[in-house]
Amino acid sequence: EREIGETQRLIKEITADTGTPMFDCPICADEYEVDQFCCTMPCPSDHRFCFDCVRESFAASIRDRRFNNLKCLLCDFDMSGAEHMPFFQRILDGDLFSRFEKWRTLDHANIVPCRHDGCESVAYVEEGDDRANLLCQLQHAFCGGCQFGPHRGMTCEEAQQQKAKAEELERLRAEKRELLKQGWKPCPKKCQAGGGFKQNEDECDHMTCVCKHEFCWLCGVDRNVALAHDTRWHKPSCRYYTPREEVDEDPTFQSKCPACAAKGAVCDFPEDDGYP
Repeated sequence: EREIGETQRLIKEITADTGTPMFDCPICADEYEVDQFCCTMPCPSDHRFCFDCVRESFAASIRDRRFNNLKCLLCDFDMSGAEHMPFFQRILDGDLFSRFEKWRTLDHANIVPCRHDGCESVAYVEEGDDRANLLCQLQHAFCGGCQFGPHRGMTCEEAQQQKAKAEELERLRAEKRELLKQGWKPCPKKCQAGGGFKQNEDECDHMTCVCKHEFCWLCGVDRNVALAHDTRWHKPSCRYYTPREEVDEDPTFQSKCPACAAKGAVCDFPEDDGYP
């Protein structure tokens, strides 16, 4: 580390001796020669950055058509006006600048660029059209105001919230699938305790959740219901299930059965419902 530090010191002394103007880029924190690598913003403060940082920052915004991000990287000076096009022509590669020019010419209230990946077509919007459900000339459906469309009948904010909820639901489903692989099962009452694991396969299938609900580990049926009746009250996919046609006795109301008590009559046989 001492050798590296000494080398850097010598380099600075040499550059100082030669009088080469240097500057530090505020983004990457590297030191550069002003004449070769400096890119000065057209802002009132003349903020300076290295060409690579400026090019990468603005190119990303332009590719994504986030033209509201065209600002000085330090002071938020607005650079989206036509007077700043020479600046972007200097820092962007030719192909991207040509596309940028084309997109700017489409910057009209009635002409909306398609948001579909890779599409450079447009939609022509007339009065009364639903901007949340536009169709470009290549038949791509999209929203003119956000990337969450099309979303007919919803605002962009509502569509964003809906997407966030869908992503959260999918995350929870993926988490549940992973837990199921590890042997976890949820409490059929969907309580806050969340269910649990069997310690081993030889453990009894009569389970009691932390919330005190008792159920069959295999099919999730309420144990008190099955105990009040017979094994016909397990679900058909359960190994403890007795086919109903094998029993001559008709179902009867059982006062100790919570399902009978809730219904006020003999309860129904439980059916397979995809548990867990």
